[in-house]
Amino acid sequence: FSKLKLSDMQASTFSDFAGRRRKAGTGPTTVLHNLATIRSVLNAAKPMFGLDVNGNAVSEAIAALSRVGAVAKSKSRERRPTADELQRIDAEYTRIAAYPSTLIPTGTIVKLAIALPRRLGELLGMRWVDYDKRFKIIVLRDTKHPTEPRDEVVPIPPEAIAIIESLPVIDERILPYKSESVSASFERVTARLGIDDLHFHDLRHEGISRLFERGLSIQEVALISGHQSWAMLRRYTHPSAMALSEKLNAAE
Repeated sequence: FSKLKLSDMQASTFSDFAGRRRKAGTGPTTVLHNLATIRSVLNAAKPMFGLDVNGNAVSEAIAALSRVGAVAKSKSRERRPTADELQRIDAEYTRIAAYPSTLIPTGTIVKLAIALPRRLGELLGMRWVDYDKRFKIIVLRDTKHPTEPRDEVVPIPPEAIAIIESLPVIDERILPYKSESVSASFERVTARLGIDDLHFHDLRHEGISRLFERGLSIQEVALISGHQSWAMLRRYTHPSAMALSEKLNAAE
């Protein structure tokens, strides 16, 4: 784009760009994000810099590309690990924990990601000084927010408290590890076990679903998970039919 004049950019310019991205192996959702970013920049050009240009050409390209499936919004995942998968993952981490070369307690982090369903970066950013054992809460600093970072006071479920209390104090952070290393470890283990299409973030999905299945309200779950709205939280919530049936028929 640095070789083009703004006045020369047309819908075909962005369609060609999307075509090259897709041919290189980029997914339709990522390409849509790319185009949306470009559109935002162009829409800011006139009010911020006085340039007579806007993102209409990008919008035209997105509309045409969407019709043929070249770009698409992300699909909400419904993947939850099965009890067998979690048992196998735990057994594998227990096995490799005995090796001296194992420095990261990823098996423990996996359990915590379900017990306290927050983003991996937030779990690894937790500090001992922000952990209140008496009131069973923790303050998470600079968490994700639509407009600006924020600090959250988060109630800690009992299972998560037990995990945190079992950890040694070796740093100001409760889990002083890099998220990339934890994610890579999880990918290696699931691949070795032949577990398909399971991402570390799916553990958060599992944890949130479990909170709903325990009978917590939307507001209560959101206070733990950090979601800002029901619309955002709903995509992670898929209570099992069996659990709901038991709840509906509990009186009888």
